[in-house]
Amino acid sequence: MKSQEITTRHGLMLLWSLLPFGKTKVSPYTDDAETETGGQFKLYANYPNPFRTITIIYFSLMNISQVRIDIANEAGKTIMTLINDEFEPGVQRVPLYRVTNGITLSAGHYTYRLTVINSHGKFSQAKSITVL
Repeated sequence: MKSQEITTRHGLMLLWSLLPFGKTKVSPYTDDAETETGGQFKLYANYPNPFRTITIIYFSLMNISQVRIDIANEAGKTIMTLINDEFEPGVQRVPLYRVTNGITLSAGHYTYRLTVINSHGKFSQAKSITVL
């Protein structure tokens, strides 16, 4: 499972097990995906939002896909690529820490853009995120 590999790679297994995933209402992939995603994925709101230390980005895939998540500042400039990897179908969760790969997110508003590439094409969608 790709999300566990990400967690293990960053040595976050203990923290991962303590996160309040039960409070979110992420459902399996459904056909009511946003039209801009071509029905290939559904991007859920991150939780918690706003956040101080960590938030989780949830998305659901219909097919095996190459997935990239970019974080952009208020001016729209990409400041980091959170992930760029292949994921299996199903609900996925990716942690975003206030300090990631040596980059500290100051208090403010950001955008995260999920881009999915698979045999059906390339699809993208963005949502807002707030750091306190």
